[in-house]
Amino acid sequence: LPARAHAQREVQRHDFDSPEGRLLGYYSAALAFTSGGPALGGRPWSVDLGVEATFVPPLSRAQRQAGSDKPQSSNLAPAFPRPRVSLTFPGRVQAEASWIPPVRVFDAEANLISLAVSRPIRDVRGITLVPRLAFTTGSIEGAITCNDELTEGGLDQQVYFGAVCQGRESEDHFEPRHYTLEVLGSRMMHDGRIVPYASIGVRHERTRFDI
Repeated sequence: LPARAHAQREVQRHDFDSPEGRLLGYYSAALAFTSGGPALGGRPWSVDLGVEATFVPPLSRAQRQAGSDKPQSSNLAPAFPRPRVSLTFPGRVQAEASWIPPVRVFDAEANLISLAVSRPIRDVRGITLVPRLAFTTGSIEGAITCNDELTEGGLDQQVYFGAVCQGRESEDHFEPRHYTLEVLGSRMMHDGRIVPYASIGVRHERTRFDI
């Protein structure tokens, strides 16, 4: 009978303070579904639409090496666009949602879903406090470990691309998962025409990188 060979997949775990963990955490933080405003809500059943663009500063060659002698091709996009919609329910409860469809932008193809819910709870000396819960999950595909840029590097990188990468780009998957709890504080100024706000919170991440 013919025998079927099963490939063994190596699973590695990296803490946030390791070189690999810092590299994953850097790009994961850029995807955080933070509030796009003071989250004060509006009229019941009112809907707001918008698009945000997050600038993603490029990392240097040394920062992208992640403890190895080969830099990762992780500078796939200089900006991260995200459409978002919010719906205000009675009681000033605000729900937010965002979906990035699987459309290739620059050198990456993302498919991310984000949800959030918030509600103003009280005023403290004119400052409105708003707790907010948010969740993000999905994946981003790109050629990170094996990229054509290796053919423009030194001899060792060219050999790596030909032998390890088999002369082709990889289809790597970066899969973040966020749970965020934050509290926003805002104060209306100039009859509500200007509303500065600040937030503080915690985020639990479980990010997977599939080579």
